[in-house]
Amino acid sequence: MADKLVVTSQGVQESDFTEEEKQAIERQRQNDFGNLKQQKLTELSQSCQNAITGGFNSTAYQNTNKIYDSTLEDQSNITGNALSAVSKVSGVPGCENDTFYYHARGEEFVEWQPEECLQLARDFKIFKEQQLIRNKQLQAYVETLATTEEVQAITWDTVIPT
Repeated sequence: MADKLVVTSQGVQESDFTEEEKQAIERQRQNDFGNLKQQKLTELSQSCQNAITGGFNSTAYQNTNKIYDSTLEDQSNITGNALSAVSKVSGVPGCENDTFYYHARGEEFVEWQPEECLQLARDFKIFKEQQLIRNKQLQAYVETLATTEEVQAITWDTVIPT
């Protein structure tokens, strides 16, 4: 059976693709698959960013597990409190009377101890690193996939086979 049908003045005839046509079709297929993979990598990166900014759990305040927001503004506030706490516990002149206020999701601001501020920053750092590592692992996995169906099936929640 031929690769294609060609319409000529003598009617429809079967014909085989030339080697050049076959190579062009294969290049286009590879290009389309490469674009699909790139779209999936972009989607995973966005999912990672959404996870990072979607909140995290910490027991930093009074050893009670709570959810803390982690928008970019929240990240800045957590970092600022941690830097101020380091200054206070390190004895930086003028910082000895600093106080710290923060809040869990949906709660009011309350006073925190410097050690609690530092623990919250550590907990966020660990959480963020876990998300970034997961993103890199998923992206590396996508690069190993060979079919459109496999690539399309990948989500942020995909368990990578071992």
